[in-house]
Amino acid sequence: MPRSWRTSSVLVLVALAAHGWAAGCSDLSGDCELNLDCPGIASSAAGGAAPDAGGGPADAGVGGDAATPDAGDAAPSAACHGLFAAGDCTTCLEGSCCAEIAACTADARCFACYTGQVGPAECHAPATEAALQGIIGCQGARCAEACVPKDTCNPITNDGCTVVGSACDLDGTGSFQCYPPPNDKALCESCAPTQGVYCAGGMFCLYGVGRCARYCCDDGDCGSGRCWLDAAALFGADLAVVGDEVGACVEKIPDGGTPKPACDAPDVAPSGGTCVVGHPPP
Repeated sequence: MPRSWRTSSVLVLVALAAHGWAAGCSDLSGDCELNLDCPGIASSAAGGAAPDAGGGPADAGVGGDAATPDAGDAAPSAACHGLFAAGDCTTCLEGSCCAEIAACTADARCFACYTGQVGPAECHAPATEAALQGIIGCQGARCAEACVPKDTCNPITNDGCTVVGSACDLDGTGSFQCYPPPNDKALCESCAPTQGVYCAGGMFCLYGVGRCARYCCDDGDCGSGRCWLDAAALFGADLAVVGDEVGACVEKIPDGGTPKPACDAPDVAPSGGTCVVGHPPP
């Protein structure tokens, strides 16, 4: 998955337990690296807003000041701030789900699962799933409206990401958000989102392979390769924004085997990113 798996929209709230993209900034989601319409967690995790801000795939930066937390929530603290890009979703999550965010970041895998940096298969440990469901449930109950997913950038062209070194990547909600540097791995180089090693703009870390692959609209974007458009296989769920038809450039469409990125995909996609209706080319 992307955010190159990073993080940050909404979600169809298919609880990650169900292992779908977080809905409404609540279910999952960067590179909510993996970057949800709530800002990206650490790039995107949190909600779909552009994670432009901090490290990881968000272009935007640290989330804004949190709103007054609901009764029963822990007071806003450093444990739940600065993880997502600024936006309504981040403001809601920081103000209403601080305790749940802190519990998730305290678990070795929860945050990566919530932000879409790792596949669902890596999120089944009891402690991880409990923490994950806690933040997903809070997001769904308190921030569903604020965290409705939307694309803030175009993953094919990286348009919308204004910070140098930032990258447009999929967040945990299934929408595309900008993540802040570092995003410097080139096509076919090794990447590891859970270790902070992210692909440059226009690419994401191909699940199960750990190498950077180009996002694409069609075969024309992939050199001698093919544009694999199976979102469920590539990203773990359908994309959140209806109409987005984004895939990955691979040597050939896999038939049960391990996909390999097409290493001769051009730097500039001939399609111009027209398959991203949530953030169409200007």
